[in-house]
Amino acid sequence: DATLYGGTLRAKLQLDVTGSTPAYEGSAKFIDLKLLPFLSDGWKMQQLEGILNGHFDFATQGVNGILLTQNMQGNLAVDIRQGHLKGIDFNKLLAGQISSAASKTAFSELKLKSHIQKGRLVLDRLNLNSERFSAIGTGQLSMLKGTFDGKLFTTYHTPPASLETFAGLEIPIKIKGPIEQLRWTLELEKLMNSSANQQKLFERLNNVMGQSVR
Repeated sequence: DATLYGGTLRAKLQLDVTGSTPAYEGSAKFIDLKLLPFLSDGWKMQQLEGILNGHFDFATQGVNGILLTQNMQGNLAVDIRQGHLKGIDFNKLLAGQISSAASKTAFSELKLKSHIQKGRLVLDRLNLNSERFSAIGTGQLSMLKGTFDGKLFTTYHTPPASLETFAGLEIPIKIKGPIEQLRWTLELEKLMNSSANQQKLFERLNNVMGQSVR
């Protein structure tokens, strides 16, 4: 157990060397850790900040880092509060503008449940909430390559005035690339081809036309 990054880490590790290959089982619990320095020191990742709570358990075997990662199985669940996604500004993304490295998108809570299979972290459920929007997500992280491929399905409940067109629509955003330099892409065609989105836009247009006639 240790006190670090402004919080507490409680961990257990068991090593079995009775077989032909060393085998490991472990678990860790994170309590109120400052996420940004934790990720930066451990994985050179600086795209996510907030206060981390969660737990991680795993089993693996091998004699070097590559084999240990390839053979890893386990589960990871985290709850991040009062944080930021760094390097992306959702408002700029929807407006067709480019985010800078200094851009941020604030969120009140990010919850993640995932499992690890053969060195891949698979998101089973991701929920993101902020003052203006909510989102659900899917994706996979290659733990050996350090690359992520996933999607966010975002709904703007109270967008800024300049983005009122997107109010209530489900907005698909593709996230891909190395974890230290993720690329965020608005999938505009899928947004417009969604039947639910088309219905909302049609209703909105009818309301506008009805008001103009009156």
